[in-house]
Amino acid sequence: MIDISENETITIEGKKYQFRQQGIRELEDYDSFEKRYLKYYYPDYKVVRTVVLYGSREERIIEAQIGFLLNKDGKLVLGIQAPLLFRRAIAHLLDYWN
Repeated sequence: MIDISENETITIEGKKYQFRQQGIRELEDYDSFEKRYLKYYYPDYKVVRTVVLYGSREERIIEAQIGFLLNKDGKLVLGIQAPLLFRRAIAHLLDYWN
């Protein structure tokens, strides 16, 4: 995912909530992809790695690497360091639904 307004590329690993730690570990394996592709085509962009989750009934996230969680109740829970693109998108969705 590319956020042109923030000069960021965002690599995302999606996981079920119970496998969140595995997703965080898998982010560490993105080095070759970033070097071969992202830094080659977007050399001036910051690379942000994040995990998106689904499932569970949690309503807060404590791991910094988690972008957001869509819980079993349909609630979107933003991570504490969610990429700005995610925060803006969710804010727009909430504005639309309200």
